[in-house]
Amino acid sequence: MGKGSSSKTVKRDLSVAYGFVDPPDPWPSTGSGDLAVVVPLAVAALTEDERLSLDRLRRNASGIPRYLVVPDGLELKFDHADFSVVRVPAIAMAGIAAYNRMMITPWFYRLFAGYRYILLYQLDCLLLGNSVGRWCERDWSYVGAPWFGNRGPDDLKSVGNGGFSLRRIDHMLAVLGSDRFAPQFRFAQQRRHFSGWKHLKVLANGLIRAWCNGGGSLASRFAASFERPEDEFWSQYAPFFMAGYSLPTPREALGFAFEDRPRIAFDLTAGRLPLGCHAWSRMDRHFWLERLADLEQPARTTGAAGEIDACEREPALS
Repeated sequence: MGKGSSSKTVKRDLSVAYGFVDPPDPWPSTGSGDLAVVVPLAVAALTEDERLSLDRLRRNASGIPRYLVVPDGLELKFDHADFSVVRVPAIAMAGIAAYNRMMITPWFYRLFAGYRYILLYQLDCLLLGNSVGRWCERDWSYVGAPWFGNRGPDDLKSVGNGGFSLRRIDHMLAVLGSDRFAPQFRFAQQRRHFSGWKHLKVLANGLIRAWCNGGGSLASRFAASFERPEDEFWSQYAPFFMAGYSLPTPREALGFAFEDRPRIAFDLTAGRLPLGCHAWSRMDRHFWLERLADLEQPARTTGAAGEIDACEREPALS
C-alpha cells in the first residue's frame, strides 16, 4: 500500500493501540466464489505506475471479482466502474502501521468470507499471467514472493511477501480464531527464522501479552500486539496456531511471484516469469520494463508467466 524509493529494508514503527479499531459499520456487502482480487488503496488519484498495475490486473484477471478496499471518506478520482468498493474505517488505513494491523485483524477476512481465496494486490504489483486459479488449486494457506537471505545471492530464505499474495480465507480466520498454540517448528523456514534469540523473543513476548490480555482468541490477542510486518505473521507465526496451515517451499513460490533480486529469481526459474511481482519499480525497474516488452511480443522466448513446474511440497517437520 505504501510507496518507497529504494530496495533497502527500512525499520518501521508498526505499533498501534491494543485492540485497534472496530469493524466497518455498516458492514459492506461482498460476493462469493472461489477467488476475488482485493486491492487496498488509500489515495484518491493514481500515479502512472499504479495505472500500469491496474491495467495488468484488468488484462489478466478480467473474469475475477475485484474489490477496492478504501478508507471511509476517500473519493476516488479514476475510473473504477469495473471494481466493487469496500469501505473500511479511515483509521484502519491511516498509514503503514494501521494497514499492517488490519491485515492481521479477523474482521478484514470476514469481509471476504464468501470467497475461498483472495489475491491481495497492492498497486506496486504487476500481474503477469492469467493462471491465478491454478495456484488456488494447490490448496496452500498463504503464498507470497519468497524472501532472499544473506547466505549467498541465490539464498532463498522463506515465503513470503504480502503485497502480492494469495490467502485462503477460511485458514486466515481459523488461525485468528485459534486458542491452540503448538510450539513445534513445522517448516524449515521457521527453524531458520527462530534460530536466534531475536524472533524467539518476539514470539515469547507476544504469547505473554496474549495470555495476560482478555477478549478474543489467543491468536487474535497475539496478533493485536504484533509489531512486525503482517506478512511475517502469516509466513512464520500462523503455523503455530493451526495444525493444517500449509505453505509452499520458497523455490515453489518463485513460480508465484518475485520481489527482491528479480534477475537472480529469473535465473532460478530458468527464464520463466512468475504469475506476478511486487515492488517492481523499486527492486529493478529496468528489468521489469524489459519483461513487459517481452510479454507484448507474439513469440517471446520466456516461459508462460506463472506456469513454472512445482517441486514437491515441503513436508511438515512435526
